[in-house]
Amino acid sequence: TETASVLLDIFNKPNFSVTALPSMLAVELFAVLKSIVALASGISDGAGFGFNTKAAIARLGAVEISKFAVHFYPQHTIAPALQEACGWTDLIVSSFGNSRNRRWAEAFARDPSRSDQAIADDSVDGRVPTGIRTINDIAAFI
Repeated sequence: TETASVLLDIFNKPNFSVTALPSMLAVELFAVLKSIVALASGISDGAGFGFNTKAAIARLGAVEISKFAVHFYPQHTIAPALQEACGWTDLIVSSFGNSRNRRWAEAFARDPSRSDQAIADDSVDGRVPTGIRTINDIAAFI
């Protein structure tokens, strides 16, 4: 689009790379669905599993996000989004970093008897992570 061309001219520089992707929906899907993968990674952390388990969760999560997108939105090009920062990079940071979804799920796995809000109050500044709502929305969607 014309807007993408203008933004590329402004931001894509020799020391900073920006890519225009063919599907805004693909970008949005990865942004939302990676929160579920981050929850699974946090549960893995809370259960005491290691990095290999979490790496497998991240890889399978990316595969499942792609399958979901292709199944429900076949008219959109999905693969380029996975290869950009909005795909793999965001999924890795959310799953291995200090994301709210990962931290909340880790705390949940350590003590699942606590309420969602109690865990959020102690682990993520009182905000129940978006991944919880996303799981419910996806379950209703499919």
